[in-house]
Amino acid sequence: MLIDRFLSFARPLDLRLETMDLAILVGECLASVRVRQDLHGVVFRDDLAADVRAEVDPLLIRQVVANLLDNAVNACGESGGVVEVSLRHSQDEATIEIRDNGCGINPEIRDKIFTPFYSSRPSGTGLGLSLAARIAALHHGSISVQSEPGQGACFSLVLPLSAPSRPVQAHSEIVATARKCLGGAPFLLYLRPTYWRIHVYVVEFQKRPADPR
Repeated sequence: MLIDRFLSFARPLDLRLETMDLAILVGECLASVRVRQDLHGVVFRDDLAADVRAEVDPLLIRQVVANLLDNAVNACGESGGVVEVSLRHSQDEATIEIRDNGCGINPEIRDKIFTPFYSSRPSGTGLGLSLAARIAALHHGSISVQSEPGQGACFSLVLPLSAPSRPVQAHSEIVATARKCLGGAPFLLYLRPTYWRIHVYVVEFQKRPADPR
């Protein structure tokens, strides 16, 4: 099961870039969340700069924004809360911020939340934020968090407005994930990069039984 989850996480991601109005993209994600039945009175506020166009994969960026919104709603809990979503831009990059006034994140786990398979929720897969970080990196962007216990959290997704000339290949992330999945067993990792894609092959070495002769 763990190997299956790793292979799902490490499968190649094809970036299908389009010039998108990010305010429309984020607004669509907000509209989907607002109709959920388990909001417990969560209030949404948005401040989205108009006409911020960036070359992104709309499907993947929607996945990141939807995951961050879902986490913000869950952080607010059954007592409700406020989730604020903003979009701003500079000359060459856009920043999407999702802020909540929920439970916040303890310092001892704050640096672990982007690690594959790490989750502080019993029902969590530990793949949402790690995949979000991977998608941001593939866009030559970044994702970060600021949080204190009891004071909510603010996640920032930074994306370049123009697509880079070459893709980012997160080799160290894939190696770390393979090592964790295989429990420290020796393995051979072969990466075959092509444009906007990394093919991953993992071969686990097992000890051969001693020859009885």
